[in-house]
Amino acid sequence: RKTPGFIKAKELIDAGKIGDIFFIESEYAHDYAHIVSPWRWDTKNLRPAITGGGCHAVDLIRWLAGDPIEVMAYSNHKVLLDKPVDDCTVAIIKFNDNVIGKVFCSIGCKRNYTMRTLIYGTKGTIICDNRSASIQLFEMGNLDENGHEKYEPVQYPVDINHHNATGEIKDMCDIILGDLPVTITAAEGSNTVAVCEAILKSCAEGTPVSPEYIV
Repeated sequence: RKTPGFIKAKELIDAGKIGDIFFIESEYAHDYAHIVSPWRWDTKNLRPAITGGGCHAVDLIRWLAGDPIEVMAYSNHKVLLDKPVDDCTVAIIKFNDNVIGKVFCSIGCKRNYTMRTLIYGTKGTIICDNRSASIQLFEMGNLDENGHEKYEPVQYPVDINHHNATGEIKDMCDIILGDLPVTITAAEGSNTVAVCEAILKSCAEGTPVSPEYIV
């Protein structure tokens, strides 16, 4: 939520640039093959990929599209065979207002780290990620010689800051010093975990699951 590209995407959505969202997808693709971190691979206190990394993509789509009401998910374990958890998960997600979405999480993928995110609306589309110096907006209204829509992306420059801890700390300090309302509450974190837990349950049971929100 503090990544400049995603902040800009949120601003464009709130400004009505893409109309009403009808589909959203985000991914957490990050090769953990050479990460040495005992807590990630603890066999007693398992750290599933979707809760330990994919939670970022889940939280992002919640922020942009609202709370999911149902998930259907699958996972496999094909790459990091020496690790104790599945390394790939995909979840199809249902929101209110007949909006649908998808989250993909891989900690065994053979590519550079990314959280590529696409937001499709009734009037336009946003393509963004957390490692590029710009995001793309496709809007209606540009016609070719035949009167058909001609989609030329508008590039919005953004800073690259995919782990903006400084922004988080600044927010915390501003809230404390200014006695301001908390911008990202404990409930927000809890609800993201609830969606991740629903995804894990769906993977295990092979059925759709509704998240159990605490607050």
